[in-house]
Amino acid sequence: MNDIGFLFVFQTKEQKELAKLTKVLYLDSTHGMNHHGYHLFTIVIHHPITGSEYPIAFLISQFKRFLTLKRWLNFLKYENKKLDLDIFMVDDAGEEIKAVGRVFQTVLYFYVIFMYYILGAEN
Repeated sequence: MNDIGFLFVFQTKEQKELAKLTKVLYLDSTHGMNHHGYHLFTIVIHHPITGSEYPIAFLISQFKRFLTLKRWLNFLKYENKKLDLDIFMVDDAGEEIKAVGRVFQTVLYFYVIFMYYILGAEN
C-alpha cells in the first residue's frame, strides 16, 4: 500500500523569497476539492508589504495523512533552508498538528480556528 499517495507540490521563486521574511506560518486546508476527493493544503503568511494573507506553498494530495503531510513539510523545510520560524499555526486537525509538530520541533505551534482570519482582517 502506498502510504503517501499522489502529491503535487508547488512554490514559486517569489513565494520562496517571501518565506525567508516571515517568522509565522499558517497551514490551511480545503478538503474534497473535486469529485476525486483530493485535498488542497496552503501555507500562508502575512505579506510584509501589503499585510494581507499571502500563500507561499501549495500541496494537492490524494490523502490527508500524517505521512503525506510530513513528506511535504520536510520537503519545504529542505527547499527553504533560510526559513527561520517562531510560530506555525494550524487549525484543529489531528494529522496536520502531528506533522507540523514532528517536522518543526523547535517551533511553537498553535491550534487556531478562525483566529488567523480574524486577526488578519483587522490588520
